[in-house]
Amino acid sequence: MKGGLNRIRLFLLAGIIFLTASLPAFGQDASPEINPVLAERISNLTDLLVTQQLDLERYYLNYRLTAIRDPKFSRLRYFFLQQTSAAIYIGSDTAQLVDTAKFLNDPSKISVPSLRKAYAAGIVGGAFGGGSSGIEIGANALLAYHNCQHNQSPSYARQFVAARLKEIDQLAVQRERLVKELPEGSLKELCKTEGTLLKYYRDWCLYEFADIYAQAKSEKASYNIYYAIDVAAETLTAVSYGIAIKGLHQNEKFGPSILVGMVADCALLPAAPLTSKAQNVLYRYWFGRLRRQYNDRLRDPKANADAWLVKLQNAEKNADPKTLALAGSFQDRAKAYKTWDDHYQSYLDRETHRLAHFKKVALQQTAIGPIVSATDLSQDISNLVGFYRDNKDLKIQNKLTFDGTVCGLSAQALNFTATNYYFYDQLKFESHLKKIHAMPDQLIKGRIHTLDIIDDLLKRNEDAHLR
Repeated sequence: MKGGLNRIRLFLLAGIIFLTASLPAFGQDASPEINPVLAERISNLTDLLVTQQLDLERYYLNYRLTAIRDPKFSRLRYFFLQQTSAAIYIGSDTAQLVDTAKFLNDPSKISVPSLRKAYAAGIVGGAFGGGSSGIEIGANALLAYHNCQHNQSPSYARQFVAARLKEIDQLAVQRERLVKELPEGSLKELCKTEGTLLKYYRDWCLYEFADIYAQAKSEKASYNIYYAIDVAAETLTAVSYGIAIKGLHQNEKFGPSILVGMVADCALLPAAPLTSKAQNVLYRYWFGRLRRQYNDRLRDPKANADAWLVKLQNAEKNADPKTLALAGSFQDRAKAYKTWDDHYQSYLDRETHRLAHFKKVALQQTAIGPIVSATDLSQDISNLVGFYRDNKDLKIQNKLTFDGTVCGLSAQALNFTATNYYFYDQLKFESHLKKIHAMPDQLIKGRIHTLDIIDDLLKRNEDAHLR
């Protein structure tokens, strides 16, 4: 009997010892142990992923610096040549106006040599106007060639970004596999939240590059479209004046001269709104082309990224010291995300301020161009009516020519004044932007500097961990 009781006692004691060894100690975490080597691999891979995304952003920001660069002295050169053209046109119209006004009721006394000089001045004005736009087309072509030679072309940028995105996506897939190996718990949730944030940052980089790429391609193309229209119109204007000189001795030539001038003014009439529309259409085309190439919807993920950054910050606050210790350089990366977000918001505010001003100026210039061309066109119509309808009555014909010349002179005076005003206003506004460090190149260089700061922060902390 005693032996049986002893055996029962031994069995009970063995069971208690087994249960005691199997259960966790009171107050300890009952979750499975986390492999520190696995946690370190995830942290290192995340560091590499962040560095790759920083390098991608740095690349396309430098590409934007190249894309916004104009040929040397382009703006000043174009302004002076265009204003020279307008001043010559004003001189030509003034000379014609004086002659027609002096002999308004007796056009037979109008000086032929004086009109010849006025028409010759018109040819020179057309040469300066068309020549200025032709020079800019050539300058843009040379700059594009230079960029191609130095691997700074849009096509190279597109290929580079595609290759870098492939590397980033491969790293993200590797990281996701490792995160899945973690046991359920706070560290896994922290890694998953950071992974989602990095996915949105990756999408943000792609979206921003697509915007920069499409903007650069469409803007340059729209400028060249305007220059091409201007070259054609100014050439026709010069031809019109040349035919008019022949008309001084062969009266029937005045008709074709007026018609050629009308074609020139009709070409310029929609030029400003047409090029503005062309830029929008081309932007959508190039943006859509990137969407197809990258097989991505290319939607602005800023709102989602901001929301997940808040989630990550909250997760960091709620994490226990053990989890943060296993997360490696997570806290350093969290500081980097916050630094980047703060600087980007500052950049966005100043960029929005700059774009709002230039959008207003663009609308004004789009409106003033057709007004000038329509006023010029009224001169052609007046001359056309005088020549074909009242060619028997030189007195009425001369009065219509006078009226048309007043319109032409008004158009050129408006063009000359408005161009001066917009040029001065632009210089003034750019001076203001420089003071607040909001010029496009200053904003971009500021963002690149922020990326350098974040890189240094991550490297310093990495070195500290190694020590």
